[in-house]
Amino acid sequence: DCALVFGAAVYGTQYAGPGIVRRVGGAGEYYRQGLITGKVILSGGTGTGNKLSEAQVMKREALKQGIPVEKIITEDESHSTLENLLYSRPLAKDCKNVVGISDKYHLARIDLLARRLDWDNFSTVPVQGSPTKEFERQSIIREIIAYAYYALHADAFIHLYTE
Repeated sequence: DCALVFGAAVYGTQYAGPGIVRRVGGAGEYYRQGLITGKVILSGGTGTGNKLSEAQVMKREALKQGIPVEKIITEDESHSTLENLLYSRPLAKDCKNVVGISDKYHLARIDLLARRLDWDNFSTVPVQGSPTKEFERQSIIREIIAYAYYALHADAFIHLYTE
């Protein structure tokens, strides 16, 4: 019933980059189809040099997509996929189920981290559309490295964050 939309790059200090447009657009489509009926959590912090957090920029996009302001919750402290999950989970405490929305290349790492955090009512769905082929290739390489890192070292890393 609820969604967690993962942040992406903010352009020009305050404008939605293509990743934000794709991911929030996916949430908007699921909302219009009636697949999201509860909260839409927009998660992403403020990058170096940016005026607005990813979550704030995502909120503007969500409103353009027709998601009512009363359904939107922003989490703007996170700076990694792990932190997106950690900081958003308390905001989803009243949700029966939460679907994570991101680009398809990102979903394996999200699933791994959600399982490591024992987030049982969490699943993922990919957005429609893709970045440029070159960006997607670079992202897949980054995700393979990040997945391996978390798969091999996540327990100790997560333990530091949850104490």
